[in-house]
Amino acid sequence: MASLSAVSLSADINFIKQPAETKLLQNTIKINKIEDYPAEKVVMVHVEDVGQFVLDDLSHHNYDTPTQWTNELVEKAVLKYLQNNS
Repeated sequence: MASLSAVSLSADINFIKQPAETKLLQNTIKINKIEDYPAEKVVMVHVEDVGQFVLDDLSHHNYDTPTQWTNELVEKAVLKYLQNNS
């Protein structure tokens, strides 16, 4: 499966998946899918070796239409999520 985007990591991240499983993420991670749910105001991503998760920075009270968010905003939100959950 081709990735939609990728996030370059400036340093390795020990990401903790639930149930408790730690993965060492290095160099570049691949975002395989971005899902937008306008009715729920949710943006969800599927990241290789991590799984799927909601991007809080782009969801709920932060939600905007897909034409308003860019790949760069998605990448920043993914990186923030990974850093906050490491």
